[in-house]
Formats: sequence, structure tokens, C-alpha cells
Amino acid sequence: MTNSQHRIAVSRPGRRAGRRRLLLASTALTAALLAPSQGRAGQPAPMTTPQGGTVVGGSATISQAPGTTTITQTSQRAAIDWQSFNLGSKARVTFNQPNAQAIALNRVIANNPSIIAGRIDANGRIVLVNQDGVVFTPGSEVNAESLVVSTSGISPKNFMAGKLIFDQQPKPGARIVNDGRITMKQAGLAAFVAPEVINRGTITAQLGHVVLAGASAFTLNLSGDGLISINVTQAVRQIDLGGRKVTALVTNEGTIIANGGHITLTARAVDGLIQQLLDVGGTLRADSVGRQPGAITIQGVGGDLQVAGQLLARGETPGSSGGTIAVDATGNVSVASTARIDASGPAGGGVVALGTDAARALQGPSDTTAPKAARVAIAQGATISADATRNGNGGRITVLSRDRTTAAGTISAQGAGNGDGGLIEISSDGVISLSGTDTTFAPSGRNGTILLDPQTLIVTSSSGTPSAGTTTTSGTLTVGTDSSTSSYIDASILDSQTGAVELSASSLISIASAISSSSISTLAMNSGGDIRIAAPVTLTAGSIEATANGTIEVSGALGASSISGASSISLLDTASSPTNKIDINANIDAQTLSLDASGGTISNAGSVSGYVTASTLDATASLVALTGSNSITTLGSVNVGTLTLDDNAPLTIAGSFNATSASLTDTSAGGFDITGAVSATGSLSLDANAGTISNSGSGTGYINASSLDIVTASSVILTGSNSITTLGSINAGSFTLDDNAPLTIAGSFNATSASLTDTSAGGFDITGAVSATGSLSLDANAGTISNSGSGTGYINASSLDIVTASSVILTGSNSITTLGSVNAGSFTLDDNAPLTIAGSFNATSASLTDTSAGGFDITGAVSATGSL
Repeated sequence: MTNSQHRIAVSRPGRRAGRRRLLLASTALTAALLAPSQGRAGQPAPMTTPQGGTVVGGSATISQAPGTTTITQTSQRAAIDWQSFNLGSKARVTFNQPNAQAIALNRVIANNPSIIAGRIDANGRIVLVNQDGVVFTPGSEVNAESLVVSTSGISPKNFMAGKLIFDQQPKPGARIVNDGRITMKQAGLAAFVAPEVINRGTITAQLGHVVLAGASAFTLNLSGDGLISINVTQAVRQIDLGGRKVTALVTNEGTIIANGGHITLTARAVDGLIQQLLDVGGTLRADSVGRQPGAITIQGVGGDLQVAGQLLARGETPGSSGGTIAVDATGNVSVASTARIDASGPAGGGVVALGTDAARALQGPSDTTAPKAARVAIAQGATISADATRNGNGGRITVLSRDRTTAAGTISAQGAGNGDGGLIEISSDGVISLSGTDTTFAPSGRNGTILLDPQTLIVTSSSGTPSAGTTTTSGTLTVGTDSSTSSYIDASILDSQTGAVELSASSLISIASAISSSSISTLAMNSGGDIRIAAPVTLTAGSIEATANGTIEVSGALGASSISGASSISLLDTASSPTNKIDINANIDAQTLSLDASGGTISNAGSVSGYVTASTLDATASLVALTGSNSITTLGSVNVGTLTLDDNAPLTIAGSFNATSASLTDTSAGGFDITGAVSATGSLSLDANAGTISNSGSGTGYINASSLDIVTASSVILTGSNSITTLGSINAGSFTLDDNAPLTIAGSFNATSASLTDTSAGGFDITGAVSATGSLSLDANAGTISNSGSGTGYINASSLDIVTASSVILTGSNSITTLGSVNAGSFTLDDNAPLTIAGSFNATSASLTDTSAGGFDITGAVSATGSL
């Protein structure tokens, strides 16, 4: 049959016989094209060459000899129509072109496919179009600057005008099959576009582009700056099976090499036309060349795709990083157990995106417009890596779907040398099922991050999971049907992770079983709704971060009971009031604890045993109520409406403290050390029990408050720039206050000794009962000291000193035993006790009345420049 085909092509027999033989020839060639594997029986005769060539655009000559065809092109563009373009195994076609940018269009206009078994050489670009299909058989070779093979036709007019618009529809059943060796020169293009494309051979384009596209129409851009792109303009709308089964629009079982370049496998079909768009086996290799990384893009629109072979975009030379691998489909993405996806490099890992594009992998969950596959399934045995192999950071791996993500393989984004670990994200708008191994370890740098992000994520164990609808795979539990919105992750899977682990969910995160790990550096929980921690979470050498847009409920202990507990814990609720609240019903133990409920509440008031242990506490909320046996060493930044804190440890208030009102109690009797700025627009109550309250050791520590109550303290020393308007109830041993505001002493003031200084010269207004069993010293500077406006205000003191005052009016039932040093303008005192004037008394005028009839004993110097 092959010899008969050859004779028909060259002898031009009579019309009727010729038609019959041409029909037989076309049928035979079509059968060969459609055969599952191309054997020698389906090949043209060894010396067969293209026939019937006619130049229809540009300038070129065609010369032929037995087994040889030479096209000499003299114009930058040339278009040739051929009656047939078949090439026998011992035949050769040579294109002599003006330069590497010159391009020749070869259109086959007869109704039979092209079978290439020989060799094609070109020093420029060639385009081969056959709307019936093209086959490159085993042993065939093509060497060119660029090669475009298409079953979509193009008009010579558009071609000659530089419009590479391939918009003429392929014939039914047309496909392109390569079993040969296709080699492009450096930075060249190898593109095969047809409704069905199969590669079982080898395609090489160093620093170039390789494109296999399943499409019916497309445009090609061959720009002078080296940027090459193919834009699919029409999806495959029908497939004429012709008695055979089409398994995929694009199939690779061979080897594609584009080191330093880009490999693209793409297929676009009308939804439902064919289930499997791309079947990617064999090897796709786009390793780096020097510092130039490679990229692999596999994309399917209108169906599913499968990766069963090797996708390699590695850094191969010292100092190079891994490249980019992106696998995306509108349907399902399946990664078979035999798959190996590798974007590792000596200086750093690259980017791997499964179920989405590379931009989404780089930007992360904030990219809400990225494409998403319906489902992504990574089978057990598959390996996916973006590691640094010598010295660098791990890369970024993202696995993303709309409905379900199943990860049972091995995923790695490890750092090396001094580098940090990378990021592994396993996400879905629906359900994730994790049973594989994920690693972001770094031997010397910081471990990386593992992000799990379904709609609802529940950390549980096999014993704590509902039995209905449960399936178990290698320790991972997935509950519910495919439409379920809950993802169940076994806690033991998390216990063994290294680096940072991020649990993220759009609706709910629930910790139903205990997490205990010594290898997780950071456990982050991010929920678009609530976070419910019902079981203990213990990181012996890490940090815990929880961010919710609902309610955070802590009924399982966080941190560790030992001093070496979690280095920091942060609970942040970003919801609007009244949803935003942090309920603490279990122990929280951390070196640094940050609680932020925005305008909401933070409380352990409903808990008998819930308490907070932290070296430093930062808090932001409208209400904070932490009662009971808390143990906090330092208050950092505090921004609250109302704060109530019971603390069983000496407390340093070191940061910026802002509250409407606050009540702090130290049950340890260690006291309060104020080294930061404390501001309360309302009342501030401090209870140190037998401890001290002091800001004396700080140059900047001070209190600004409308009202200050000292419930109990052995000593109070508040020097510097305090601004207190009112003293309420005071119970202290010694009491020292420097105040830069007019001060009203309105409550019950009890101290062993007291020294009050008003640096604002606003003075003191005593409307309450002031009692000092020892000495009382008042310094109003140029201000006044008075109880005249109060029916109940008085002073009881063993000794009273007035350091300075413009006027002193102490009427009523005062009980003062001794006047020490007095420096005042006018001085009026009603005293209900025998009075000794023992110090230096200086006044402009003075009036002293003893209502006890005990009299005056003057043992010091009394001086009045006016009347006494």
C-alpha cells in the first residue's frame, strides 16, 4: 500500500482511477494517523518527499531530487501550498532561509494527513499546517529555529501580512502525534496545536518555549524581543472519534526539555465534551540555565487533567534557584502516585501551584480572583518539592480547590544552610483531607509555614469523630459526603509537623483534640468566623496565634504549665460588637500574651479555674475582666474601656496604659511598679495588699487619672509628672504623691505618713477625711489648701507641715497635734486638739483656734508679718 501511495503521488493517472487511488491513500494515511502507536507499516516509502509545492506568497524556490527537497527562501516571509507533505525515513527536507527570524508557511491543501518519518532542517522558522493532522514517526527528526505544527488553517494573506491567525477549522478527527526528535535552536519555539496532541518522542528548546495545545483556533505572537505567546481563541467543540477512544486532548508520554525556558501544555474544550483534557506523563524538564530559571505551565479549561510523570523546574547550577510549576484546570487536577514535581534549587526553592496559577501561590490567600480547580487530589507516593538544596530559603507550594483538596503524597519546601523554610498551603473553599507528609524544616534558619485552609476545620482524633460517614486514610479523618463543608484533621498529624503551621478556615476552627508539639515553631489559627479551643494546645518551644472574625472560646489550656511554655500567645478578634469577644475558661500560659477584642470583651469571669500566666500581657478591648489566680509580671500596651485584673505576682506597668476605668489587685503583695504611662479618664483603683506602689525608679512612669483609689498598700511613691484630679479612698503606710493638677481629696485618706505636692499650683481641696497617724506634708506651691467648701472634710494628723501655699483654710473638726514647718500667705486652722507649734511658722496672717480648750504650746518660731 505504501508503494502504491508513492506511485499515485508522482504518476498522475487518469481521473477516475486517480480519485479511487487517492481515496485509498487518504484512508490508509488516516488509519496510520489514528493508530494507537505508529509502526513502520504505516509509514511512507523511505525516499518519499513532499509533493506539489507551489509558492503562493513571498519569494522561494523548490528543488527536488530523489529523497531530497530543498526550499531556498529569499524573502523574510514565504508561503507554500503543498498537495502532500509526507517524508520517508531516508528522505530529507532542507529550508535555506535568509536568517533565523525568517519564517516559511507550509500548507497541505489535499485531504490527507502528513506523515513525517525522515528529517527536516531549517536555519529559520517553519510552520506546517495540515487540517487533516500530522504524525512524526519514530526516527524522524526536525532541527529548526522554531517549529509550529497546526491542524488549524491560516490564510496566506494573513500570514504574509504578519497576522498569525490560525482560524480555519481542523477536519474531524485531526490530531498531531510526535514520536520523533524535535530540536529547536536556542530560544526557539516548538508549538503543536490541534484538537488532539500526543507527544511520545523528544522535544527540546533550550532557553525557548515548548507548547502543546488542544484547541481549534489560535493566534501566535512571534515578537522581535523574544517574547512568544499563543492565545487560544476557540475551544475544541467536537471530537470525531472515528472508531477510537480519545483519552485526552493533550497527552505527553515522552520527554520535553526547555531548560531556562517555558513549557506550556494547555487544552480548552467546551464543558462536557471530554472529561480528561490533559494526561501528562513522561518528563517535562525546564531546569535553570545559569541564573535563568525555567517554568512549566499546564492548564485545562472545560475539564480535568492528570499529572503522572515528572515536572522538573530545578536549579541545576550553584547559585541558582528553582523555577515555577503551575498546574490548573477548571475541572479536577489529579496528581498520580508516580508523579514527581520538583522546583528545588541550590540557592532556594521555586514556586509550585496545583489547582491555581503561580501568581496565587506567590501572593497567598489575599489573591481572591485567582483560578481554582474544582478538586485537587495528590495520591500517596507522589512527591512535590520546592527545597533549597545547599544554602537558601525553601520555596512556596500551594494546593487549592473549590470543592475538595486531598493531599496524601509527600510535600516539601525545606530550607538549607542558613536559609529559612518555605510555605506549604493546602486550601479549599470546601474540604481538605491531609494524610501525607508536609515539611518546611530549616536546619539553621527559621522553619517555614504549613497553611491548612478549608471552610470549616476541626482538629480531632479517631475516637472523637462521629462514626457516620467517616473514612480513615493513614490517620486522616474526612467526615461527610463530597458536599460536606467540614474538614477533620487528626491532631497527631499536626503534632509531628515542623516549622510554622497555619490553620485557616472561612467559617470555623475547632480544636476538639489536644495538640502537643515540640517541633512547631508557630501555630497560627485564622478563621472567618469563630475559633473554639476545647482541648489543650501545648507548644513547648513555639508560639500560638489565633485570629477570628467571630468569637474566640478558650476552654482548653493554651501554652504549657511549665516556665518554658509557649514563647508568645496572641488572641485577636476582629469581629464587630457584640460578636467580638474572647472567653477564657481554661489556663493560658505564655511568656508574652496579647489579647485583642477590639471593641468587644475579654473575660474569664465565668470560669472557676481559667486564669492567665504571662511575663507580659498586652490587651485591647472595651471590657477586660481577668479575675482569680492570674499571674502576670508585666503589663505592656493596654487599651481598654474597663479593666479588672486580679494578679498573683508583682506587677510592672511598663507600656502605654489607657483605660476609661481600671481596677488592679495584686494578691501576692509584691506590689506595682509603674515605669510607663498610665492613663484612666475615669477611676483607677490599685490594691497592692501589703506590697508597694511606686514609679520612683522610672524617669517616665506616671499616672493620669480623674480619680485614684489605693485600696491597700504598705507604701505609695508616685513622683514626677502625675496628673490626678481626685484622691478617693486611700489606705497606705507611707504615701508620697507629686501631682500636676488641682487635687481634691474626696474619700477616706488613711496613711501612716503622707507627702502631697501640687506642682500645678492649683492647690488641694479636702472634702473627705484625711488621717495620718504620723506626719502629713502638703505643698501647694502658689495654690491654696482648703476644706472650707465641705461640711465633712477634715485632717487628723500627729504632725502637719505646709511646705508652701498662698492660703490655708482648715476649718471644722480637724485634729492636729503638732504644726511643723508652715509657709503660707494667710493661715486659718480650727483644731480640736491641744496644739504644739514646734517648727518654723511663717505666714502673712494667721488665725488658730483650739476648740478642745487644750491650748497652744509654742516651742518653735512663729512669725506673722500681718496679724496673728
